Amino acid sequence: MLSYEFIKTSIGYVTIYSNNSDLGLISSVEISEKAPDNSKIVKNNESINFLKNELELFFSVRKPIDIALEMLDFSPLNVFSRKVLSVLKTVPLGKVISYGKLAELSGYPNASRAVGTVMKNNPFPLIIPCHRVIKSDFSIGNFNSGVENKLKLLRHELGNASIVNDKINSSDFML
Repeated sequence: MLSYEFIKTSIGYVTIYSNNSDLGLISSVEISEKAPDNSKIVKNNESINFLKNELELFFSVRKPIDIALEMLDFSPLNVFSRKVLSVLKTVPLGKVISYGKLAELSGYPNASRAVGTVMKNNPFPLIIPCHRVIKSDFSIGNFNSGVENKLKLLRHELGNASIVNDKINSSDFML
């Protein structure tokens, strides 16, 4: 059985799912406009409570989300996806990275399109900040939870003046 909890944020509802194994790993995070059905909520585990607190701090005081990769269930992902997401986790709050640079740092310098596919299918948005991945021309690119939410997240992290016409306006933010 899956455990889950959600919080209301400036970008909608963020729902945290956890498998109910002995490890209590976080299995996914989803962003949506609607709250999940309350009737299915089962008792939270420590991982969910920890991440819920981290997300609340991120949205209230811009504290970086600090959760160890070991708390995330990477088992459904292939080696390439695991590597890309692990490297992306190191991109700090207040910085962005291009799809091409992320591919290069992951050891796959010609795989920027494949990196885009990994971002689209990232099961851990916010924890592994796919919203910080942008195009090499500084335009923000896509986001599985909507471009408007990506803009909100980037403005939250970089400041409102950092984005003009859906582009990051300074290379100072680039990793």
